[in-house]
Amino acid sequence: MIYIYSADFTYETRDGQPATETREFTYPNHVTDPTDLADIAEHLIGIAVSSRRLHILAVRPVRARLKTDFV
Repeated sequence: MIYIYSADFTYETRDGQPATETREFTYPNHVTDPTDLADIAEHLIGIAVSSRRLHILAVRPVRARLKTDFV
């Protein structure tokens, strides 16, 4: 199974402007601990937005899918 989560977060853009986004990400394990889930989101989204001022506001599970699903 692949688990899909959604995270709301704020960060500072490269030109110093504040931004707020919601982004989905996948993780191979089902995570139930909110602290662990926020840490995972911070790591994965931090790589994508390359920001040192990243703040995770909320993370929630969206759905699970089989690894063979082509959706």
